Amino acid sequence: MSIADAKTAVTLDEHIVEVISDSGEGAQRCGQSLGAIAAQMGNGIWTVEIIPAEIQPPARSIAGASGVRISAARSVPHLPIKC
Repeated sequence: MSIADAKTAVTLDEHIVEVISDSGEGAQRCGQSLGAIAAQMGNGIWTVEIIPAEIQPPARSIAGASGVRISAARSVPHLPIKC
């Protein structure tokens, strides 16, 4: 990779990240860790847990989605985030 191919970093004032996977695969824990690390770096963080709609949903279905929606900002994030 040459210097001409290098990409510049972009700083955002606010960004939303969703960490989603099948229920039981660790998406919620991963999202909680990401939120905690971002908060320790001085960002304002707001998280929403995404809970599966069914107790035993079929694998790889929307009803079985589990995870976390994270809003990270330089200060307090704008609320609420529409789900």
